[in-house]
Amino acid sequence: ALPPAAESATESATESATESATESATESATESATESATESATESRPAPKGAPAQSGETDDDRETGAEDKVAGAAAAAAALAAAVTNETAVTVLRREKPAVTRPVSPPRPPIITEVGLSAEEVAVGEVVALSVKASRGAEVGILTADGRTGPLASSFFSFGRKTLTVRAVNETGSTDATATVTIRGTFLPQIDASNVPHDASWRPVTRGRIRGYGTYDEVRGYLGDEKVFSVEAAEEYGVPVPFVGTRRIAIQLFEQGRAVTDRVVVEITGSNQPPTKPTYEGPALISVRAGEPIEFAIVCTDPNNDPLRFEARPLPAGAEYDEATGRFAWRPGLNQTGYYLINFFVYDLPYETKTGFTQRTIVVVR
Repeated sequence: ALPPAAESATESATESATESATESATESATESATESATESATESRPAPKGAPAQSGETDDDRETGAEDKVAGAAAAAAALAAAVTNETAVTVLRREKPAVTRPVSPPRPPIITEVGLSAEEVAVGEVVALSVKASRGAEVGILTADGRTGPLASSFFSFGRKTLTVRAVNETGSTDATATVTIRGTFLPQIDASNVPHDASWRPVTRGRIRGYGTYDEVRGYLGDEKVFSVEAAEEYGVPVPFVGTRRIAIQLFEQGRAVTDRVVVEITGSNQPPTKPTYEGPALISVRAGEPIEFAIVCTDPNNDPLRFEARPLPAGAEYDEATGRFAWRPGLNQTGYYLINFFVYDLPYETKTGFTQRTIVVVR
């Protein structure tokens, strides 16, 4: 489309050219028609009076016929001039109309609008096919390792998340797009030791190894539907055993949050040990005056990091003993002088395995 200024200038030029051509054509046609009419009228001029008349023709008849011929010739000249004028104007308009130039889009590489998969997850060895929507005329295929394009189907012989690159090619260039598919396979988990002391803190107590051909970035272990551990992928990884007894742990490999293997079950047995013998860092014989406070703590640890429950018996009247911390507190009364032999025990939870006891003697004096 022309700019408004150019369009206005074109219309003015066209009107001017049309007017000039019309005037010229009209003058030429009128002059030609007039000459023709004059010649015809001269030839048809009536004979002088008294001249011999044709059979049955009078002088009035001759005059009337001559006038009619002159009028007819004039009308024909006017019609011819008008026709010439119209045709000339149309011709001028057609010649002066500006040509519209349409922009031509330059060639460009193809466009890929959609890439689809026949399945987002397949087993090792199964074929996954791709469907691709691209610019018309483009050659489309899966990009191979040597840079060529192959058929829109592929299969894999290792598990993991695989990225397929699709390439569309035309005479101008190429365009790539990608699609990711999950390939599920099998593997073999190996455990260094299947009978180990359990650890309630969930710290690894045995090592595991993965034997399989594929890629993964996470190892998960499940007890039923409960996830008991998740570690980053490695050839070796730690396995926590927070339980006592034999359990079936299902191990599964993941990559980018998607399972790339089925679950494989291993049996692990966790064992329990009793807490260590409770200790008191102080003299075996504890002396205190009646009416004065006394306080101390029994210390114990558990090899399995289980919670502990402390117990003291027999407990003197008025004395307090914290079962969670093992702290003893007492203010003996004036009527409580004498010797008090107390036994201290510790149990692990929830198994209630009792450790050996520790005895302490408290002497109350005045």
